[in-house]
Amino acid sequence: NDLYGVAATSADNAWAVGSYIKGAVLGPVEPARKAGTFAKRPPWRTVIERWNGKAWRLQASPDPGGTNDSYLSGVAAASAHDAWAVGYYEKRQATDLALIEHWDGKTWKTETSSSGSHVSGLSGVAATSASNAWAVGYLHNGTDKPLIEHWNGKAWHTQKSPNPSAPGGDAYLDGVAGASPDNAWAVGDYYNGTVDQTLIEHWNGKSWKVQPSPNPSGSSNNNYLDGVTATGPNNAWAVGFADYGAIDQTVIEHWNGKTWKVQPSVDPSGSSQDNLLLGVAATSPKNAWAVGWDINSSAAETMVQHWNGHEWTMQASANPGRGAAVYGVTAVSSHNAWAVGARSTKTVQRSLIEHGP
Repeated sequence: NDLYGVAATSADNAWAVGSYIKGAVLGPVEPARKAGTFAKRPPWRTVIERWNGKAWRLQASPDPGGTNDSYLSGVAAASAHDAWAVGYYEKRQATDLALIEHWDGKTWKTETSSSGSHVSGLSGVAATSASNAWAVGYLHNGTDKPLIEHWNGKAWHTQKSPNPSAPGGDAYLDGVAGASPDNAWAVGDYYNGTVDQTLIEHWNGKSWKVQPSPNPSGSSNNNYLDGVTATGPNNAWAVGFADYGAIDQTVIEHWNGKTWKVQPSVDPSGSSQDNLLLGVAATSPKNAWAVGWDINSSAAETMVQHWNGHEWTMQASANPGRGAAVYGVTAVSSHNAWAVGARSTKTVQRSLIEHGP
């Protein structure tokens, strides 16, 4: 069981999404292969949980992959009666299609993605109203290209998205945030011909354009952005990690209304172990949360950092099981935030939900 995305609209309404598989499986969510063919195993299924103010409860969710895999990786909510979840499913083995599911206040139902029958997947979603939502990911056409879809209240439509990658290179969008109908951000990475570099794109109400973004480990190492949040035109955050000679270190970048700049972040396991940030949420210029994981004593442990308006500092977080990690975060206020991920036992991986501070 893994949870990858979380969203909340109030103290008594939150959603968490991910996937599960029956059986003991540890490690990344990748199809098992044996002798060049797919090993026989149960399919991955979608997971949607809801917080009602008192408890988290499982919700019925579609699995369009049928006997093949279905995954959910991101969730967003405009209100208690309007929420979106995105991911991908296998139409047949090794052929992925974008997956969009919608909550109408009563049930979760599959919606038609504008990517159609093209190989594609969605990683992040954001919603500001019933008639304005964004979903991002990738579309495969020889190479992987950025995919941006927009919901106008009636249907999802593919938007023109820049692709700065070198010829034959891949580009992905992993996170999206919308502060208003004419202000949205999408983040990810692209291949420049040698390594992967940070990718930030901005919606100004008319078109998506690439914005200059820092690459902390330089142009000869890999740099990735996985999550983004925005509270207004002069305040947005993006998080990820940078490769320093096979060791990953945290990356936090801030938009001040004019430029994106790297902000000092914490690497709790030091420069000799991996430290990664995967999700970020903010409620104001003085309150933001970033989550991920680091390696401590050869085991993964949860990482939560907080922005107080002046600096990013480490926060205490739970580490149940033999290892744990958090992938997504949402915040209703400076005193009410949720983080989701996974924890491992001796034989299996279980969902993890943490609440704070």
